[in-house]
Amino acid sequence: DPETPLPEKPIMISFDDGYLDNYLNAYLILRQYGMSAAFYIITSLVGEEDRLAAGHIREMANNGMSIGSHTVSLRQLGDLGVEEAMIVMSLSRLYLEGLLQKPVQYIAYPKGSYNDFTGKEANEAGYWGGFSILPGTCSLATNPYVLRRIPVFSFDGDIGRTMAKRGRV
Repeated sequence: DPETPLPEKPIMISFDDGYLDNYLNAYLILRQYGMSAAFYIITSLVGEEDRLAAGHIREMANNGMSIGSHTVSLRQLGDLGVEEAMIVMSLSRLYLEGLLQKPVQYIAYPKGSYNDFTGKEANEAGYWGGFSILPGTCSLATNPYVLRRIPVFSFDGDIGRTMAKRGRV
């Protein structure tokens, strides 16, 4: 929202895929420190072994965490036709909205994959924006359907150096 002022050095923490460790580790630590994050869920895997259950997702949302879509099946949107991309984005959003009883506004594109039509499709599917895995930062001028992130993985080591290397922070 261009009308909402941001803090001097804003940062958003996000987690993709909906693994159970998002709840067992990240969520509990975030709560301990009074922080929030965004969690992007593959809806066909909810309740599967090593994945978040519906109750986890509801609890996280009820305690200030943002829940977004990572589509139904983790298929790369850039490789799908318009109709199929719309289906996997729409069904995922509808499932999460039914679970949470509130709007789901953002999607993280599986594996960061998108094409020239994905942003328009995401908008038509009811999303306000979409996250790629293009490294970098965002500003108010950034296309809301190609939002950048600085990916950090468990094997990266020191988070400060990783962010500086990938995000030029």
